Amino acid sequence: MARFECLVNVFVTRIEPHTLACATSLRLCHAPQNRRQYLTVRCALVLSFWPLAAVSSAEISTGSSPQTEVSPTAQFSPKPFQDGLRIDWLHHRVEMDATVVLRRGALELLVCSPGTREHESIFVSPAKPSAIYQAMGLIGLSPGHPVSYDPKTQQLIPPSGERLRLSVRWLEGKNIKTVAVEQWLQLQDEKKSPATIDWMFTGSVRTSDGRFGADLEGTIISVVDFASALIGVGALHSDSNELLWLQAFESRIPPAQTDCTMIIESADRVTIGLILRKDGALSRDGQFATPQGLAKDVIAGVRDHRKVAINLGIAEGVSDKLVEKTLGSLLAVGIDRSLISLRKPGQ
Repeated sequence: MARFECLVNVFVTRIEPHTLACATSLRLCHAPQNRRQYLTVRCALVLSFWPLAAVSSAEISTGSSPQTEVSPTAQFSPKPFQDGLRIDWLHHRVEMDATVVLRRGALELLVCSPGTREHESIFVSPAKPSAIYQAMGLIGLSPGHPVSYDPKTQQLIPPSGERLRLSVRWLEGKNIKTVAVEQWLQLQDEKKSPATIDWMFTGSVRTSDGRFGADLEGTIISVVDFASALIGVGALHSDSNELLWLQAFESRIPPAQTDCTMIIESADRVTIGLILRKDGALSRDGQFATPQGLAKDVIAGVRDHRKVAINLGIAEGVSDKLVEKTLGSLLAVGIDRSLISLRKPGQ
């Protein structure tokens, strides 16, 4: 009863200047024998004038305004770049909005721009291809060239560029799911998904007047020989209807109009994103991480002939002394200092 009365008193203290008309009723209840009636009236005032009170639990306990602290994970969340695009600086990834528009049929593209090739592409994305190109360059991805024709040899030249890993993330019920995009593709002849696809940052082309080819044709991610493709595959595949090699894997693709996120990252590099918290703990993708476990991942990346980098995000409030201590623990397990880059929120 005493704690309850205390809370009521705090609220009424805030609202009583606005409720002078009720003062008489309160005075009638000040006698000890009417304490129950007194609390009843004061509670009624709280409920009636709640919007005027605007008291938070933090104000009751501390007497001061509440302060919202951004979690370390949120401090290093992907940052908006342009429409439909975000950059995950900690993990060196580009995130692109994409919506399912096709679940059945042969494919020429994986992702296209609106109003272009939705009849032969699983996804449509609002992101402008030239903006995607810029975002990929900002995280260090190197473009090559799409398929081209050599008039001297009268042969097609296969695409080239930095190899990529593509994943798709979506919400299924209350669960967030992420899979390699290959899982949503099906080989025409074998009726199964390809184990891997050699995705490449082909980079599209510029027209004679300087316009970006993928912007004109909407060829964001192609699975056949399109000279304007921003992202393609590292082998020649005809766009003739009778020779199309992939189709949508209908049973694995969520309903049409499902909003998804396409994740683009290097397949030739391993970027380990860590967050150092104020309590000294290291987290990786929301999980506790140890220097010993990180050292194993570095060794595995080198063994697979991939470049390895560690981005160490320093959360707000972490002292320089703690940063140095953490670096020391990483170096102690054999991780080379040249592999580690320090990042602050917003970088």
